[in-house]
Amino acid sequence: MKTVDILTIIISGIALLVSIYSAVVSYMTEQRQTQLSFFSEYTKRYQDIMLHLYSNNENNSQYYRLYFDLCSEEYYLYTHKYLPKDIWKMWVDGMKLEFKLRDMHTAWISNSQYYDKDFCVFMRKIMDDSKTNNYNDK
Repeated sequence: MKTVDILTIIISGIALLVSIYSAVVSYMTEQRQTQLSFFSEYTKRYQDIMLHLYSNNENNSQYYRLYFDLCSEEYYLYTHKYLPKDIWKMWVDGMKLEFKLRDMHTAWISNSQYYDKDFCVFMRKIMDDSKTNNYNDK
C-alpha cells in the first residue's frame, strides 16, 4: 500500500470522526434549545393562569380548569419520560404549594371527573401532602 493511500484513509477517518462529533454536538444543542423553549412555554402558561386566579375575578372556574389541565399535561410528560426529574420535582413542589395557599381543593373536586384515574390518584396525593407539609418554612 502506498503512503498516499494510507494518508487518504487516515484523513478520511478523521473527517468522518469530525462529522460524527459535529452531528452529535448539533443534536445535543438542538435538544437543549427544545427543552428550554418547552420549559418557557409551560412557565408562561402557569404565570398567566396564576395571574388570573390571584386577581380576584368573580369567575375563576375556567382558570382552575386550565391549571388542572396544565398539571395533567406535566404529569403525562413525566410519566412518559419526556420530563427530567429535577423539573418534575420543582413542578410538584409548586402544585403542593398552590394547594396549600389557594382554595384548590374545592376546585379540584368539582373538576376531577374530567381526568384519568392515575392523574386523579396523583392529585389526591398532592392534596394530602399539601395538608401535612408546611411550605412556609422553606
